[in-house]
Amino acid sequence: MTMFDSGILDGQIKEHWRSADQLTMLLQLAGELAESDVKDSLWQLAEPMLEPMHDEDSGEFTLGLGLNEIHPRGQLNARIMAGWVCERGSWSRIFNEPNLSKFDEPSVCGVDFPNVALSVARWDGTKMHLCVQPKNNRLEGKMTEFKIVNLDRTKKWSLISSDGQSIGLAAVGEELSVRIQANNLPYWIEAV
Repeated sequence: MTMFDSGILDGQIKEHWRSADQLTMLLQLAGELAESDVKDSLWQLAEPMLEPMHDEDSGEFTLGLGLNEIHPRGQLNARIMAGWVCERGSWSRIFNEPNLSKFDEPSVCGVDFPNVALSVARWDGTKMHLCVQPKNNRLEGKMTEFKIVNLDRTKKWSLISSDGQSIGLAAVGEELSVRIQANNLPYWIEAV
């Protein structure tokens, strides 16, 4: 029997990780240090203490952490979410193996945040993959606009939707202007 067996772990979390600060530290470190099965177990045990909340109007997902505060604590929420999205070693790689080429690669700017957010914005070397998420149902399907910078200006670029429709994109100076629907469906931009 190890300390990560569910009964022992369950007791330890409930006994030793009651404070929001300690729970935050545990979940952030689990993302960086724990094997995926241990991380999953920790999250399952911690979930009742997290108090996940989704505000439909603002589109915000936050964790209350048992603090009974009007506004959830941003720093604690951010650290916990880092633990959620990180896989083992991800956090240390950011500092020890930084991807500095990303500053010269195509990237998105000028997003109409918080009305929309990008659930995907990834350059794969030839295409920019995009998904635009509206903050709430009222904005679902609305058009939004942003820019892509650092694309090869000698090429013509098109926005391709998941159903195969292609729309030519116009360059504005050194930027590519993109008008897209906020529907969280996959799109990509590629040279034609």
